[in-house]
Amino acid sequence: MSGPAPANGEDVRLLPALGGNRPAYLRIEIVSEVRNAANDDLPVETERYEKSIPLLGLSGTQGIQLVAANGSKKFDLVGI
Repeated sequence: MSGPAPANGEDVRLLPALGGNRPAYLRIEIVSEVRNAANDDLPVETERYEKSIPLLGLSGTQGIQLVAANGSKKFDLVGI
C-alpha cells in the first residue's frame, strides 16, 4: 500500500491481528507511530510512503481487511 506520508517524525506500519481462530477477513491495521532509531527506514522529509507485507499465511478464509483511522476496506483473496 502507499499514500501521503504522516507528519514529520512518524512512520507507517502494517500490523496484522494474529492468533485465535482464522476469521473470514484477517484484520491488518495501518498505524503511524513516532519514528525512533529502531524503525528509521523512511527519510523524515518523504512526501509519500510505501509499505508491504507478505500475505501468505496472513489471509482470513475470504481475504484481508485493511483498517486505518479514516475507515477500512476488505479485499477478497482467493487461493492465498
